[in-house]
Amino acid sequence: MKKLHYITCFLSILTALSLGSCKKYGFDIADGYGTDTLQQNITVDTTDSRPDYSMLAKARIFPGLVDASEPRLDNYEVTLNLNYHNEAYNRLRISVIPEPVFNTGMYAGPGEPVTIVVPEGVKGLICQIGMWTDNLTSKTPRRREPIIYDRKMLFPGVNHVRNLFGGNIYIVTSFPIEQPVKLSFTGACKSPDFELGKTDPATWKAEIAASKVPWFEFYSGHIDFTLPTSKMVDWLQKHPDVDPVTQLQAWDQIIEKDYNEWEGLSDTASDDIDKPINLAWRVVLDIDPSVGYGHNGFPVVAQDDNEWFSASMIATDTVSIWGTLHEIGHNNQQGSYWSWSTLGETTNNLFSIKRAHRIGIKNVAALHPALPGAAEDGLKYTSQDDAGKDFDKDALVNSPFTRMIPFMQLFDRIERWDGKADGYGLMSYLYWRARHAQRYSLNDLAMHDFFYEAVCEYTHLDFFKFFQAWGIQVSSQARNEMSNQYVNKLQTDIWNYNPLTRQGGNNVIDYTVKRTDWIVSSLSPSDTQNDDEETTGEGSGNGKFSELLDGNNSTYWHSRWSSAATGLPHVLLFDLSEVQTANGIYFIQRAAGSRNAKTLKIWVGNDPDDMELVTDPTFELAKNSNRQEFSFGGVKNFRYFKVEFDDGWDGSQYIAMAEIGLY
Repeated sequence: MKKLHYITCFLSILTALSLGSCKKYGFDIADGYGTDTLQQNITVDTTDSRPDYSMLAKARIFPGLVDASEPRLDNYEVTLNLNYHNEAYNRLRISVIPEPVFNTGMYAGPGEPVTIVVPEGVKGLICQIGMWTDNLTSKTPRRREPIIYDRKMLFPGVNHVRNLFGGNIYIVTSFPIEQPVKLSFTGACKSPDFELGKTDPATWKAEIAASKVPWFEFYSGHIDFTLPTSKMVDWLQKHPDVDPVTQLQAWDQIIEKDYNEWEGLSDTASDDIDKPINLAWRVVLDIDPSVGYGHNGFPVVAQDDNEWFSASMIATDTVSIWGTLHEIGHNNQQGSYWSWSTLGETTNNLFSIKRAHRIGIKNVAALHPALPGAAEDGLKYTSQDDAGKDFDKDALVNSPFTRMIPFMQLFDRIERWDGKADGYGLMSYLYWRARHAQRYSLNDLAMHDFFYEAVCEYTHLDFFKFFQAWGIQVSSQARNEMSNQYVNKLQTDIWNYNPLTRQGGNNVIDYTVKRTDWIVSSLSPSDTQNDDEETTGEGSGNGKFSELLDGNNSTYWHSRWSSAATGLPHVLLFDLSEVQTANGIYFIQRAAGSRNAKTLKIWVGNDPDDMELVTDPTFELAKNSNRQEFSFGGVKNFRYFKVEFDDGWDGSQYIAMAEIGLY
């Protein structure tokens, strides 16, 4: 009861304070609004249902006005297919994926209200007016207003939309809608769009010539260009015989063959991960792209000039359409798996090379003016000594075009291990491998490894020599795994092949490493100086590691005895510098017979810290100076071998040996 009394008193005090406050400031706040602040006849339109021409002068600059003579439609019905493969996540693992943005064929005049009626039960629709989505707020100077597009959620029933700058009207969906949706538009103009497979070319040419709508859509199932009407009218006047159907069909082929199929995608794939996205890439022209002359993204944004415009209309020609393919290529890069940091402006250009290959462009050098110099620099680089090379840092290859050359060499000169695909199939395998990878590549070295492993797996050959020539560094783990898995190696020096002239790269690679170039080091437990060789006590030409490899049976290595003497066991590690193929190891004992080895162990492998013991406890050498062989019992591939001498025939703690080699 006492607690209830305290609560009642507290509430009474709060009520008194509230009443006092209202009285003090002279407000009557019954519904949360002060009645003396209300105004009558409010003119601000918050419903988008009235015209607003406040930005008409700026809209005139860009994107343009719609002439008053252009008819505004009344209750014009448009049926849209809004169904698509749900792309809630990027299963293709590429930089940018297409979005579910659908054309309506309608255009909103600047500041003019448009009414859209949405059927009952249809949800998740968004209306977008304008495809110029670059935000120029932070850019100075700028040629147009910073934000000139608009998006608004639609609901079942009557909706009002408006954009002060006008633009093509699109429907964006939050999720796929299986059944076609019929929308009604009032107040919009008809855009002179051309849709492949539906629009009649002759009728369209007449419509676009008469249209006062400043922008239109030129599109197919795979590509959509938002273009200025005036430029198309000019183009048609200069090229009256142009066939829009064949141009869009050619663009469909580019997206299907040079992107989707080249990335290993197919509509009939058993795994959804390997199916293409059935939404169109978009390209829009803008007088002021936010970055440079054009940039990737959705949409691709390009400078509103004749060069970018013409790309939409010359897809059937055997000429370069580099810029458009370059930006769509950026969208398709797999930068988290194999396209490492210095390839940002390189691997996106490979799609132009693929198109040229498909349509038979022989003069590849004409695709871009930088390619001839790039090939020259690349071949100069690969002809240099391999020691110390770094593909990602060296000045001679510090160009996105020079870094294209190793890819072009692989495309032209390799084939799949079973002979069923050429080098261009490597790209399909790379993309497939990335889509199915269990984890990201965390750094550039991991991406080097990913690429190296993919090339080896595709060819069933060890391609380390190619990567070494280009200075593309790989980890010892990847190097060891591939050399163990693929006994056969790349046979010709394709790093010297010129993909522009199609010459060179036919020399057989000599994998032989001179025995005199092997590196011998000591791992003897008692060797505190890590040089278990006698450099002075055995006289000139004897005692050192090099005597084991000189091919002279009269000279010999001797374990150290004259100072800081070493004892048994004596352990020597041999680094062959390259993975070698051998059937066994041979030994030639010191001819004098003293300090001849008796029992020993042999290990082989590609990692000096993880090697295979190949001898059994009963193996020993005879006390003579004949060549004695230890057979592996089959071919082995390894870079390192280790020999541990456990005792000698004369019971001494020292060992001597004339020659050690492979056979």
